[in-house]
Amino acid sequence: MAKYLIGGAAYFDDERYELTAAQQADRTVSLGPTASRCLQVLLEANGEIVTKRKLLAEGWEQYGSVVSDNNISQTIAQIRKALQQLDMDPGLVATVPRIGYRLSDATLVTRFVDPASPLPAALGTDNVAELPAPSPFMSESPDRDAVSINTDTGTGSEARAPRDTDATPQRQMQPAPVELIQPPPPFLDHSAIAASAPNRAHLRHSRPLAVAIWCGLALASLLAARHFVPVMRADLRASAPTVSYLPVAGNGPSTRYFVLRDKIDDPAFVQNALDTLKRRPPVSVPDIDTRRIYINSTLRSDVFSYFLCREAITDEQPDCISYLLLNEAAK
Repeated sequence: MAKYLIGGAAYFDDERYELTAAQQADRTVSLGPTASRCLQVLLEANGEIVTKRKLLAEGWEQYGSVVSDNNISQTIAQIRKALQQLDMDPGLVATVPRIGYRLSDATLVTRFVDPASPLPAALGTDNVAELPAPSPFMSESPDRDAVSINTDTGTGSEARAPRDTDATPQRQMQPAPVELIQPPPPFLDHSAIAASAPNRAHLRHSRPLAVAIWCGLALASLLAARHFVPVMRADLRASAPTVSYLPVAGNGPSTRYFVLRDKIDDPAFVQNALDTLKRRPPVSVPDIDTRRIYINSTLRSDVFSYFLCREAITDEQPDCISYLLLNEAAK
């Protein structure tokens, strides 16, 4: 888990998608996945400028979303608002005009390791000395009796040294008695073996029947699917609404712009949709100038919806991209 300390005042957790005050662990602000991805890109840049193109690619496009620069502005505003809620300077995220964004003071952003994470072992186990365990086969033995050499006899034989009580028997280290447990002789229950033989024979005879039943069920399921799936598809096609597009007037012989039939009599809507698309084209669609533009209707007047298709939308493979725009000027 990666965390970042921002400005010495807040922690950023890239897994929880939230900011936490450094001095008050109960003060947290949730950012959400998109804003967290953009903030992490800025943190990993270590004070360098991050272009809008890089933010679009790593914050949205690699996850399958096609957005415009307006989405970046809204996300940066969300990050600044979260910093301000934790009593931090929102100017830490600075705007570089016509290029992108950066963290204004990279020295205030440091990466750290969560103290709760386990630390790697600093020492191996090779240097750890182990005490030998006592052998279970050795009995206790006191110190051996002292011996001395009898020099009076000149024979060099060993003689027992004098002790207070010579009657005490000498105990020496001897192996403790060991009992060997022999396993009981095997006992075969011939009656049980004989009783299980008919059951195994019954299983051998019933197995082909079970296989035949399962094959029959699988075949019946396949036939039912071949009958009902086309009917369901036909019902879906019959219940789906049909829409038609008409070419926008004034586009010359090579018409590229189309609008829904119910909007063809609203020239103000059509012109506003075209102007908005020209002002803010999708940066991730390089061939926007050659694609066919289909203008859709929406429930809100400040939202525009488009289909950007390489071929006619009536073809089997039109290769279309859905594109949504929020017109802030219309608010």
